[in-house]
Amino acid sequence: MIKYFYRDGEETKYKVFPSDNPKSKRMFSHIACWQCNGTAHLPHYAHIDNGVCYTCKGHGAHRAQVWTKEQVEKLLEKDKIKNEKFLKDQEDRKEEILAAQEKRKEEEKIAEEKRLAEIEDKFAKQEYIGSIGDKIELEVKVVFSKTFDGYYGQSTIYSLEDNKGNSLVYWQSGYGKFPTMEKKEKDGTLLFYSPPKGEKFLIKATVKDHNVYENNFGKTKQTVLARPKNIQDVDKQHWQDIGTWK
Repeated sequence: MIKYFYRDGEETKYKVFPSDNPKSKRMFSHIACWQCNGTAHLPHYAHIDNGVCYTCKGHGAHRAQVWTKEQVEKLLEKDKIKNEKFLKDQEDRKEEILAAQEKRKEEEKIAEEKRLAEIEDKFAKQEYIGSIGDKIELEVKVVFSKTFDGYYGQSTIYSLEDNKGNSLVYWQSGYGKFPTMEKKEKDGTLLFYSPPKGEKFLIKATVKDHNVYENNFGKTKQTVLARPKNIQDVDKQHWQDIGTWK
């Protein structure tokens, strides 16, 4: 009598029968239901349809293909070869991944060194404007402004830049008017507004301090301003005379 086995090599305990397809040579049997463990009932679901196992529909077993011992040995040998190939491919893939990671690290290192060199070069080209205590007059543009709410009220920082790319900064406490601009509408109405990023205007100010601002993107020489006055408080003809008015 021929013995039949499941895919994992375990011998079947159920009756063996051929496929419903007359052209197929495959043989089938049954295997105990994994949900109810072959009992066809689930006691903890006894309140639902008397606890019948829906996975096997109350039969306690599922249909499963079976093989002879020789067939199972061949299948297991194929599985072994397949697993060995898979493990080898994983090892090769692991080496490729490690090599790619090392290459990326090296590229990132070179890029970071280049970035730091550019920062140092840019820092070396930057200049402080004037000397501490000097009164200066120059054209600047807005890089950014940001308002903070603190314990003693609002404070606003204005980051400015001159036409040579040198950085200036001004801290304004409370609700100051710098750098308020004037705009006259067609009907004669005079409006006041804060200049947007990139807009240029002329100022008079006192140099309060020189410092170096550092963050994750590098470092910058900053000229700290005190009591700046915007274009509305400066004689425009003066700037036209010295050729800096645009």
